[in-house]
Amino acid sequence: MKVIGLAAFALLLVPQMSQAKNVYGEVLLTEVEPSTQKVWHREGNKPHPYPIEFAQAKLQGCAVLSFDISEEGHTENVEVISSVPNRHLGKNSRKEVKRWRWQPLDTELQATAEKRVLRIDYCLSDVSEEQSLAQCQRQAQLNCG
Repeated sequence: MKVIGLAAFALLLVPQMSQAKNVYGEVLLTEVEPSTQKVWHREGNKPHPYPIEFAQAKLQGCAVLSFDISEEGHTENVEVISSVPNRHLGKNSRKEVKRWRWQPLDTELQATAEKRVLRIDYCLSDVSEEQSLAQCQRQAQLNCG
């Protein structure tokens, strides 16, 4: 009897699961004040992940952060300059950027500390990855804060 009850319950869930929509998240990183004398590049250079909780809440927006790269390649002094539409984007971005490590672009030169200002745009689309990227590129042209 329990097996029949579980099977009936599972069948009730199938229509709900088949109506789930795909959501495509894009995170676009843009240097706000690009330096012509860059000393560092990000180690691994993995894409910045779109937070699952943001996608579930359909949260989109941007954050601008400033940070220092130490002579040892560590991210330090990460500050949120602005975060739109709320502070959660900035807090998450700050946490993620703090984890980044850096490698010198030229190993033969003396590594020096560097200051960076970075804009991070979070965009969603229910159509495709391409549309999400295009939306993020348009959004990056707007003021963030």
